[in-house]
Amino acid sequence: MTTIRSIRFPLELSGGGLAVSEDSDVVRNAIMHVLTIEPGEYLTLPNYGVPNRLFDSLPDAGAIVRDTEARLRALLLPDYPTLDIRCSGQFGENGLLDLRIDWSISNIPQPAISLRL
Repeated sequence: MTTIRSIRFPLELSGGGLAVSEDSDVVRNAIMHVLTIEPGEYLTLPNYGVPNRLFDSLPDAGAIVRDTEARLRALLLPDYPTLDIRCSGQFGENGLLDLRIDWSISNIPQPAISLRL
């Protein structure tokens, strides 16, 4: 398998330079990067990112979960074709969305990403 390398996200210093991520950490960093950017933040990539739904009135979490999964797939599959992503989530008692992202690379399961939005 070819080793994938990229600058670590969020940026960290290591040995006088920028820290580097390898393999599955690179893909995990890419997922986190997409989730932390809102569409329109990058002028040259106006559709890159996931919208902040904090002030949206939605009856169920399903719409947000489906939209997030679709955006992650559309933005990441061209660069990581062996990536498989499944999102699930529900609103907690506090009104925040508990989002879980299960993902794998080349059919090798990776640790799930859990976020509270």
